[in-house]
Amino acid sequence: MSWTPFVGMFIARISRGRTIREFVLGVLVAPTLVSTLWFTVFGESAILRQLLTGDMASERVVDTSTSLFILLDGLPWSTLTSLAAVLS
Repeated sequence: MSWTPFVGMFIARISRGRTIREFVLGVLVAPTLVSTLWFTVFGESAILRQLLTGDMASERVVDTSTSLFILLDGLPWSTLTSLAAVLS
């Protein structure tokens, strides 16, 4: 909650000169769609992998970030998706 004023000011500054439609699409709709897609695809993949192999929550997993990279290592383009996860 302490970051709310800073985030609000940042969004206000980058949204200056834009229409309300552009603001709503850029600040509310686009991040919501990207987050929903990310959590649906990778969340379902992790649940399925845990059910089938059981290695997502085993003794080799140190914390939840390790689980993410174990999941990404088993998917195609693991280097690219791991880089995207680190950058986001």
